[in-house]
Amino acid sequence: MRENALSFAYLAIFAFAVFFGTDSIVCAEELHPILPGMSVEEMEAASVGCKDCHTKTDAPTMHENPGVVIGCADCHGGDPTVRASGVLPESPEYDQLKDKAHVLPEFPEFWPSSANPPNSYTHILKESPEFVRFINPGDLRVAPEACGGCHAQITRAVQKSLMTTSAMLWGGAAYNNNILPYKNYVLGESYGKYGEPQTILHGGELCEERKEHGALEQLTAMPQWEVLSPG
Repeated sequence: MRENALSFAYLAIFAFAVFFGTDSIVCAEELHPILPGMSVEEMEAASVGCKDCHTKTDAPTMHENPGVVIGCADCHGGDPTVRASGVLPESPEYDQLKDKAHVLPEFPEFWPSSANPPNSYTHILKESPEFVRFINPGDLRVAPEACGGCHAQITRAVQKSLMTTSAMLWGGAAYNNNILPYKNYVLGESYGKYGEPQTILHGGELCEERKEHGALEQLTAMPQWEVLSPG
């Protein structure tokens, strides 16, 4: 009887997290991804200021495929209209122009250079999506807009992948630590554009064959840590 009461209490907390503590993956109408089909002139306009300083790159469009037409700011953001041609790199004017062209962090003490700082841990979650996109357009908080216009299927698959959600970890841990009274994998980690936990939906009805092979209709984010500590 006591075990049933505990199970009911845990499920009530879990249900509260599902309905009040999580969001679904951002809807398509809320995104504004860059789309293929831009002209060479548009590409150049999105890169002209960047090339004043970034003179050596792997490829002009950051893609090996010569058929890709896209500019620096299309993926990274920033202001490509800022020009620094002929300005000495060690001058104060150069630093001012660089700050004007770049997207600056809200917590600059953690980002002293363009390199990824060691042991930064969750500091990136406190930064704006614009800064995250500037330093890493492939970050899943911004990838649907930066990469998703051309690579929507790949971006969506990565968002739902086992390596991203850690569903296997939480599936076992939730049962072993008496968080949930069954071994069904319903918990996973996923975060939205502003770092909020979100529920992942499959987006359609699954057939029984796919369910038998482990496909899930949805994964729900963990309840807030203050409500239920993991492990």
